[in-house]
This record gives sequence, structure tokens and C-alpha cells, in this order.
Amino acid sequence: MKLTLATQIVDLGDSLAKFKTLFSRYWIYVRAIVISTRSYDDGLIVVEKLEKLNEIYKKDNYLSETEYRKFQTDIILFKLELLDKKDDWDEFIHFFEQTLQNRNVHTLTYHPAVFAYVDPKSHYVVRFDTQYIYMHPLYLLDHRYQLIKKKIDRRSKNKKINNLQHKLKSDLSEEEIQSRFSTIMKAAEEGQRVYFSGYY
Repeated sequence: MKLTLATQIVDLGDSLAKFKTLFSRYWIYVRAIVISTRSYDDGLIVVEKLEKLNEIYKKDNYLSETEYRKFQTDIILFKLELLDKKDDWDEFIHFFEQTLQNRNVHTLTYHPAVFAYVDPKSHYVVRFDTQYIYMHPLYLLDHRYQLIKKKIDRRSKNKKINNLQHKLKSDLSEEEIQSRFSTIMKAAEEGQRVYFSGYY
């Protein structure tokens, strides 16, 4: 591919209309391409550029508060997913805990019955009323957060961690990478479902 994967993806969001369409229609395919081809560094470049665009469009009043928060949440969750896949455990924990402090986020809405298995005093609960409980989106990745903390603890005790790390892009041949890329692009063009090892 002549252009880098990151450039190709970011070009999809180089205008407001394309930016919104990227999240509403193509976001699952963006994630699938990056994760399936293990192009995590490219993915982080995409995250940084989309984050900047989201801030610019919000500042210029091109996005509603709801749109801005929704896109922000998608970007944040994807960044954490990439840091996890890269086995950048320390940065994952740092970014996760830093992000959790921000309560001005697009919340997940649940029925109060969720209290049957979630402590109402949980730090993931942003607010609640008589009808719903509003959870911080990082609630979706709590299982990864807990697991990565265990990995860090294991590393600190000089225990074996090789078996806890993800496979690398270098383990894939160029043919495999191109095949995965082409398959997902075809699915995107046809609006077909894709399956990959995503977390949410």
C-alpha cells in the first residue's frame, strides 16, 4: 500500500461529513483493520489525529455536546484497546485512571437492576436517578484493567510474562496483512459484519 494505514484511515475523516460518517458507519471496520493487521502504532496515530479533529469541530460548534462526547468515548476506548494489544501496560493503567477522573463523558445507561451486580458506590457510577444508572464508559474495560494490573504485579515479581503478551505484527507475513486488510475493506464496502478480537 502506497499510503500508510494511518493516513488512509484519517483521510476518511478529513471533512466534517466524513468525520461523522467514520464514527457512525465505519468505526467498527477501522478497529477491525487495525486490530486484525496488528497495526497498533498506526492505530495510535489515528487516535491522536481523530482526537484533535474532535476537539476542533467541537470548538467551532460543528458538533453537539452529545456527538462530541460519543466520539470522544469511541476514541478513548480504542486507545485503551491499542495500548492493551501493544502490551504497554503502564501507559494503559495511567491513561485509564486519568480518564476515569473525567466525569463529563458519554455515559452508559442501565436499568437499576444492574445494582444487583454493581456496587452503587462504584467509581464507575457517574450518577443515578429513580429510573436509570449512568455508568462511566470505562466500565466496559474494567476486566482488562484488573487483568493488566495483575500482569504488572507478576512482572514486578520477576515472574514469567511472555505467555501473557500479545502476538506481534512481525509474526504476520505481508500477504496475511494484505489479505486481512482487503477482506475487511470489502466487508465495509458491502456493509457486511466483521469478526475480530475486539473488546467491546
